[in-house]
Amino acid sequence: MTSENKIKAILVTRHELMPVQKATLEQIAEIVEVVPQIPTEPQQFQEFVRQVKAKGAEAIVSVGLPLPIIVQLKQAGLRVILSKQEAIFTGSEEEAKKIQAEKPEVRFVLTTKSGEKSMARVLEFKGWVEIEKVEVVEKPLITV
Repeated sequence: MTSENKIKAILVTRHELMPVQKATLEQIAEIVEVVPQIPTEPQQFQEFVRQVKAKGAEAIVSVGLPLPIIVQLKQAGLRVILSKQEAIFTGSEEEAKKIQAEKPEVRFVLTTKSGEKSMARVLEFKGWVEIEKVEVVEKPLITV
């Protein structure tokens, strides 16, 4: 993809991307700015969208975003590109590190602690996807 064909985007992340994520993203997108998060307060969100568009960006790229934020970004006319990941293991941190070490170029470990107990999850990067459409279909359960 030539630089003229690349998607101009804002990268939303608090963490460094894995080398394979960065390399594959560079094939499809020109990152014009990196920000740690998207504001959720309505006025700040609208200002964020205005600034994104003022920078010439047409997309938001992230490893993951909450569904309501994705919906708002799509409604604001922005493209949303997310890292596609597959959870391949959940368990002890020790075992997770062994599994991650089998393919360190595409796997990473997320660890969470709850009191004294910690759990680890191994995720495997599969590529980048664009969210083209978000559809909510309601089914009435009870009315008053």
